[in-house]
Amino acid sequence: MDFISFDKIQTYGDLQLRAQKNLQRMETEPFQPEKVFQDPAYNWPGDWEGRTLLALISDEKVLGVSAQYMPEIMQKLEQHLNADKYFGEQVKGVVSEQLLSGNSWFLRAVCEHYAKYQDAQCYNIVKSIHDSLLVRLLPFYEQYPTDISVRGNLGEAMGDLLQTSVNGWRLSTDTACAFIPLDGYTAVYDVIPSEQLKKLIERCIEIFDSIDKVGIRCQTHATLSGTRGILRFYRQTGNSAYLEKAKELFDLYVSDGMTVNFANYNWFHRPEWTEGCAVVDSFIVAMELFAYTGEYYYAQMVNRIYENAFRFSQRYNGGLGCDICTTETQPILRGGDGIFEAFWCCSMRCGEGIYRLSSFQYLTEGDTVIVPLYNANEVRLFDGAVSLLQEYDGTNTSTVRFVVKKAQKAFTLKLYVPAYAKSVCLNGEV
Repeated sequence: MDFISFDKIQTYGDLQLRAQKNLQRMETEPFQPEKVFQDPAYNWPGDWEGRTLLALISDEKVLGVSAQYMPEIMQKLEQHLNADKYFGEQVKGVVSEQLLSGNSWFLRAVCEHYAKYQDAQCYNIVKSIHDSLLVRLLPFYEQYPTDISVRGNLGEAMGDLLQTSVNGWRLSTDTACAFIPLDGYTAVYDVIPSEQLKKLIERCIEIFDSIDKVGIRCQTHATLSGTRGILRFYRQTGNSAYLEKAKELFDLYVSDGMTVNFANYNWFHRPEWTEGCAVVDSFIVAMELFAYTGEYYYAQMVNRIYENAFRFSQRYNGGLGCDICTTETQPILRGGDGIFEAFWCCSMRCGEGIYRLSSFQYLTEGDTVIVPLYNANEVRLFDGAVSLLQEYDGTNTSTVRFVVKKAQKAFTLKLYVPAYAKSVCLNGEV
């Protein structure tokens, strides 16, 4: 199945409202040009800046507007980069997995900006990071400590960077966040498909695959972000082994890292709090698996995650927060203690989540139009030969109305039906 080019979709309804709220949040003080650039000593170099830019670009796509602070942020950007054009200190004898993870979000943002605007600034940044950093990372990954006896106990905190190094790595309590960059590396591979980068990605996937993710209590966000990178590499290479790895990782997440309301444990087998970043990752993985396999289960998971986890996680101010992990013994869903909004990471990922949900409103396969997610919208298909209006208010009325505004060719409309539906009424007939 193929995703619809986003310029063919006009999003209304719940997703439009949520994008508007997120953009409003992204244009408040913590994310404005004079505040968005963090202190050079920040332990997650590039993370805040990259996630913010990615949110702005994503919200722009959904709403068809320009983010008012984007030009100024881009203008000031290179003042805050090192000589190799990434954030933080230049990597030499020791590498911080938080530096790689943070700069991965920065790479994602500049790659998305380049894809949208074809600007030389972003291409030059991507090229410089590729040439000065990415092609040097393979020896580091070969020494990445995958065994808990080597890694040691990394503690209970979230997002802490250990001061001592292990095998040339400064490790994070966000366990295995060194593999979040599979998302960034594969995004760069779309721009610069070099053989050196391909070898790095292939080896990173092999090492990531060898990790006992439950045994060392990997962060589920890191695991799912790495999985998104694997899925992108599957698209780039057509190698079905990567699709199978992604399916296995998603199954592991569902069985060992998911709450009963389809959110996440922050770490495998540690039901302490949810994290909006991982919720977003999870439905992106599920929607891509549906597109690549056509299996109903994955469309079902997208809808369940969106309805039960993501919508609850988004706060009234447009950001995302952390919630209590619901389990069979803790069935009451409520916000996390003291973490109303994770404005330092999850609120920015909200924008990409809404953008990706908006892109999932329609898929095509030959002359068939698949509707796996309901939301009010308007879409042009088959080079403008077909135009559809979808009317849906997002409530529990369970009524969706499609208006065929234009049909210059025959097509089949294939609709998602929830497993709990007792009956389906189409044009007044059950």
